[in-house]
Amino acid sequence: MIKRIVGLIVTGILLVSSSVFAADKVKIGYLSTMSGPGASLGMDILDGFKLGIKHCGEKLCGLPLELIVGDDQLGCRFQPG
Repeated sequence: MIKRIVGLIVTGILLVSSSVFAADKVKIGYLSTMSGPGASLGMDILDGFKLGIKHCGEKLCGLPLELIVGDDQLGCRFQPG
């Protein structure tokens, strides 16, 4: 019984770890206010983020980075209660 449980755990770890090593790029998401009155702050932060990526050689753990930028349009879609 214990051998079966250990075998299942090892199999699960191997399946999960193999999909991590199969990645061909790393995607990083950036969500901030990019329009409206707060756009200047959002753009400045994005510029700093891009500078950090450039400083790292545009790679993370040897994989190329893909930056995905989103605009929250200074809105909150959460409606309490």
